[in-house]
Amino acid sequence: VDVPASFIPQDAAASFALSCGFSLELIERISRLDLPVHGAGDGLPDSTGSSGYELVFWQDACPEALVDAYAQLRQKMSTDAPLGGLDLTPEVWDAPRVREAEEKARGMEYDVLVCAVRQVASGELAGHTVLEVARSNPGVASQDDTLVLQHHRGNRLGMMLKAGNLQQLGQLFPDVRRVYTWNAEENRYMLAINDQLGFRPIGYAGEWQKELQIR
Repeated sequence: VDVPASFIPQDAAASFALSCGFSLELIERISRLDLPVHGAGDGLPDSTGSSGYELVFWQDACPEALVDAYAQLRQKMSTDAPLGGLDLTPEVWDAPRVREAEEKARGMEYDVLVCAVRQVASGELAGHTVLEVARSNPGVASQDDTLVLQHHRGNRLGMMLKAGNLQQLGQLFPDVRRVYTWNAEENRYMLAINDQLGFRPIGYAGEWQKELQIR
């Protein structure tokens, strides 16, 4: 991937990575949303999205009837999200792995809010987004996955998902004052959604990779 030189920090860590043969393959923009968002409708864009779709919410544990479909969305996150020049092995998700991840979150005292979007006609889950709040730091939420399956894109489902989950966050966790998110700099569609929601860039992070020569 062609990473602009201006994104490569001139510090000891970057110099060490470069000297060891690592290359900077993905730039992530770190953005922050300050809450509450004031204005009509809590200042958030409309989350009704496209006709023919509906939002489904759950906290901490996916409903049993949806867990297999949700596992497929989590798996697609490892292949369909922009990865820059990273060469990553696709993840394998199934219902037991979803339950394991939920148990780990509970053990770490994280509350997890999931919003999925379902196509009414087919019943298919078309996408999802995840917010996490640590009970040790109730004023801060972190944005985790957001994904819309490729054959459902173009229906403004990304905005529908994220605005809907932020509204849920405000209702269930009113103490949250900041939401942080990380997005690939090349993911212009998701960055545009974040801008409309009120997120503002506060920094950048890089992912480095080295190609090993196996003999």
